[in-house]
Amino acid sequence: MATKQQLATANILEFKKHVELALQQETSKLRPTVTEKSTEGEKSAYVEIFKPSEAHKIIGDMSDTIYNNTDQSRRWISHEQFGWAERIDPFATLDSGLNPLLPYAKLATAAMHRKQDEVILEGMLGVNQCGKDAKSLEPFSADNIISAVDGDDFFQTFIGQLITAKSIFMERHIDVDSEQIYVLVPSDVWASLFALEKATSKDYINTAALQAGRIEAFAGVRFINMEKVPGNNLFPSGTQFPGLTDSKIKNVAGQVGVTSSAKFANDKIKYVLPIYCKSAVAFTQRKAVEVKHSEDPSKWHAPQITLTASFGAARVEPEKILGIEISHASLKGVPKLVGKKAA
Repeated sequence: MATKQQLATANILEFKKHVELALQQETSKLRPTVTEKSTEGEKSAYVEIFKPSEAHKIIGDMSDTIYNNTDQSRRWISHEQFGWAERIDPFATLDSGLNPLLPYAKLATAAMHRKQDEVILEGMLGVNQCGKDAKSLEPFSADNIISAVDGDDFFQTFIGQLITAKSIFMERHIDVDSEQIYVLVPSDVWASLFALEKATSKDYINTAALQAGRIEAFAGVRFINMEKVPGNNLFPSGTQFPGLTDSKIKNVAGQVGVTSSAKFANDKIKYVLPIYCKSAVAFTQRKAVEVKHSEDPSKWHAPQITLTASFGAARVEPEKILGIEISHASLKGVPKLVGKKAA
């Protein structure tokens, strides 16, 4: 029969195994939508980007060789450190055939997945490091944001803006037929797609989508339901997205509260939704998940577990990322819970 200490050690090892397997077999929402690059463990990794080059028609005999001057750039990915820690009720570890740590393994996995999503958003939409020595800073360009005001009535709608975005990709000589293209959609924008006049007069929502309550794609663009878009209070602060004032959030004993809401300088705009090609963003992980455990003598030797990891992301092909402005006016008909301020 296993001793109490052996059982505790076995529980820790099983916790570590569950977290490692879950992080490998399950993914965050955004990680499957970007490319993953290998890194050799440096704090900052770089990716060499080569621009397209041309082949030339040879005319006549013994003609001069035409050399390309292929443009290339170096883009850097800074790895950030992330940790998760929990102190377990010591009386929950009494002799038992069940591992009381397994629920915590699920919580730890979900927490790391959320952080991976935030890192990808920061790399995609924030300030990137470029150049040979990473000394050049490149913010997300406001020129890549599709206005919610310009254009006729159809192209002011979200669906019209999706078509506009895809046409811009095509103008930039991006092969939209081979690329996987995604757009992030928060809940109220998703709800607006089911408006009666749109559902009955547009063919982008079919009967099956209405019945299932799912709109997976339109015009070759795949929808990812996510609240953390620029303009939402959950969007990572410090990203320095153009025209956005970050929300101010306080965390007291694990309870998160918003003291100041995120807002754009143009007060007519509520969100900017990222639309991007999978090859536009790279995600790297510097080190594998590390799990450590000990006991806290001040809490009756309660087991305490820490989990740490390091990863980062960056734009590698900025021309493959656009933003779609969504106005407050376009969402004014979306119902809200009683007591919640309308958009």
